[in-house]
Amino acid sequence: MKTNIFKITAIMLILAGSFSSCRKNTDSKYKICYENLPEEGVCGCKNPLKDLPWLKEYLESPLQLNETFIYIYKYKYGTCFRLDQPAYSNPYMDFRNCEGEKINRMGWNTSFYELLNIKQEFEIQDMENIYRKYKDGFVIDILPEKGFCNCSYPLTDLPWLENFISKYHDFDIYIDLGTYKYGTCIELRLRDENGPCLTVFKNCSGDTLGEVDSFVQNFYREFEIDYKNKQYYYRINCYP
Repeated sequence: MKTNIFKITAIMLILAGSFSSCRKNTDSKYKICYENLPEEGVCGCKNPLKDLPWLKEYLESPLQLNETFIYIYKYKYGTCFRLDQPAYSNPYMDFRNCEGEKINRMGWNTSFYELLNIKQEFEIQDMENIYRKYKDGFVIDILPEKGFCNCSYPLTDLPWLENFISKYHDFDIYIDLGTYKYGTCIELRLRDENGPCLTVFKNCSGDTLGEVDSFVQNFYREFEIDYKNKQYYYRINCYP
């Protein structure tokens, strides 16, 4: 009887050890949900996820369990990786070169807090989208029937607004209307293929209340990153 109990106990211990090992290995591995890599590879590697030591270490780290998007660009010094973790509690973008050296790291929320500070300072509220003009020419015009800023059609009746729309015709333009502590507030937002570029708050006279330039756009310009030719290469640990 004692022999049987000993055998059963030994088997249970072996199985427990096996399950523990499997769990550890599973937790430390990543899952490729999507990949689209050119045949020639990048950074002299056919499979950078396995052949670049720093990238392999990054993805196989036990702490690296978040959904990650990997983009690959050309920039003024060669090839650049952008590692995105949008679902992380503190989402960020990590830029590295082929050797794994960090070019930059920035949080997704940087511009958000700058915008929030401006809105709080000037008590901006009740903003509603009233106009969209896409660079391909498509327009959504839902301006108030009575206009605003004492103009029946401000897009042409306000010279500063007409000039703004003309100056940035190569961008998608969004115009929101609301109020601030001294009257009417107009929010002007620019976007291109890579996302938000510029947000400006103005009053009816065209005076700037606040302006936020995209932190990403500034970085791309500084390092001459060809973001318009961005191609989606990898999606890691995707969630439904």
